[in-house]
Amino acid sequence: MNNAGILSAASHGTNSRKKRSPATSISNYLGYFLVTKAFYPLILKSKTPRVIMVASRTYFLANPGQMAYVASKGAVMGMTRVLAKEMGEQNIPVNAVMPGMVRNTRHHAAFSGRGIQPRHGNQAIKKRVTPEHLAGLIAFLASDDAELITGQMISATAAATSTRRLM
Repeated sequence: MNNAGILSAASHGTNSRKKRSPATSISNYLGYFLVTKAFYPLILKSKTPRVIMVASRTYFLANPGQMAYVASKGAVMGMTRVLAKEMGEQNIPVNAVMPGMVRNTRHHAAFSGRGIQPRHGNQAIKKRVTPEHLAGLIAFLASDDAELITGQMISATAAATSTRRLM
């Protein structure tokens, strides 16, 4: 499973710092590529091989001020689809999960409740995504029940549809 992400302070795409964008791209895309490449020989030896990426729904939201993050997570989604076809020859499913804003201490400290509650109004299920929700989805994708699911981007957002800025 690949999971990494850097989301820096919001700034207009044309004002993005040259130093910040490469770091975001390296962590959010290149890191996934390098980890998958390094583990590929072990994946081939596994009895139940799976590759699971953690992408982001922000690709579809195109949040202003998050150009490097959105673009790099979009690259992860593209990589997921290509790898699904390439690794499919070895019967290796490759999928991505796209969580909403996952409840964690960093988000709690950053928002202190001011930006979290209004988001529930844009969700079909009025709950915050927790690490346990995401873990359950990933466990399913890693199971034998998901053997034929590949090349998919599966959303775990409680059907959030907001396009408001998060920060």
